[in-house]
Amino acid sequence: MLLDSLIQEFTRAEITTIWIHHRIHDTYHNILSIIELCPNEQQFSLAIESIRKNGKRVPFVYIKLDQHRTLYISRKFTRTPEEGLAYFRNPKILHRTKILPSNYSANSIEKILTKDTRNPRTPLEHILPKRSVAFRIWASFDENQLILKQLNEQDIFNIDTLTKQYLGFNLSMYKEFIGAMLLALPNPYLRLVKVVAIPKEASIAVLFYERIGKTIVGGEIEITDTQFSAQGFQLKRKITQNKMLIKLPYIVKELNVKLFDRYKHLIYEDKILFL
Repeated sequence: MLLDSLIQEFTRAEITTIWIHHRIHDTYHNILSIIELCPNEQQFSLAIESIRKNGKRVPFVYIKLDQHRTLYISRKFTRTPEEGLAYFRNPKILHRTKILPSNYSANSIEKILTKDTRNPRTPLEHILPKRSVAFRIWASFDENQLILKQLNEQDIFNIDTLTKQYLGFNLSMYKEFIGAMLLALPNPYLRLVKVVAIPKEASIAVLFYERIGKTIVGGEIEITDTQFSAQGFQLKRKITQNKMLIKLPYIVKELNVKLFDRYKHLIYEDKILFL
């Protein structure tokens, strides 16, 4: 039920899927799916489409792998966030055939919080849409790598061709995500967060750039100094405005900063270095 309540902060979804269709068996194999829920003010991503010989536009791009298999990439824009969540829970291609693998389990779904994906530092941040805010992620993985084991070197090359052109990365560099299903919820309240260390004053300045019609006021900021040998201080402050100056007990080398909304949901986390 947590997801059903969280998605109410969003207005639509974008579903980007890379899949292989085996025409003889009429099966669809998920290579990677990213379902991003979108706030009201977020611009639409570029459509993924191609033109057939008869001049008709189709909402996908494809590469024939062999006489039986075709590789596709598509991006669907839904009118509601509920449609994006429904796809994550029961993914289907063309609204009729369940996508494989079917070995997803509850144990393979976990909540992950990423940071600013415009400057990616982890494999997950490299493959997510590039945004200036943290993502809350639910991820289903092909834990037994059933899909990866079916791919040959030429298949991987063609997958890289599509992901590089349309998503900006080579999926072969992040093979652990082949077969994955990612549900990405960007920060629903903030477009950007800036935390600036002020060593001379033993304090930090926090700037919240709020989304249109949203507010972080009423939430909480938690600041922790975790030293190598012992636990340092921990401060919790109510967020009362979108610009805050917070005094620290003493100058530190590194801080861990967390933001919580008024419902106590973690929506941001990062480390701040004092030079």
